[in-house]
Amino acid sequence: MTQAKLTFSSFEEYLAYDDGTDQLYEFVDGELVELPPESGRNSQILMFIILAIASLISLLPPLLVIEIVSPGETNRSRDYIDKRNQYQDRGIPEYWIVDPQIQTVTVLKLNEAGIYIEIGVFQGGDRIESLLFLTLDLTPEQLFAP
Repeated sequence: MTQAKLTFSSFEEYLAYDDGTDQLYEFVDGELVELPPESGRNSQILMFIILAIASLISLLPPLLVIEIVSPGETNRSRDYIDKRNQYQDRGIPEYWIVDPQIQTVTVLKLNEAGIYIEIGVFQGGDRIESLLFLTLDLTPEQLFAP
């Protein structure tokens, strides 16, 4: 008996497919292709690569950190001063301080000397300016709306 090959008209249709087994498939030119089981050696190689890449990624600073200030003077000091210094020392290019208490968003950028400078303190209907997300259309008013 010949079994017809399954074909899909879209990637979404493929993602929704479930044959009720643990069999792995690959989507190739609109057809479902059964994959052979992974060998133990292949799995070892993959884990080695994942660990090597993960260790490199963990060394890279994120491009943006957003700190939402918690209530209390200790927290305010930590978020506005201590963490600012930590993120600056780590070389994170952009740092936002979102302060629900006074409903502001402070955006800082790392300059050529490795020091944060203020891009602006945004409140109300001000459009938040970001050097990383130039087309961002967001205001503090939207963030702090009930």
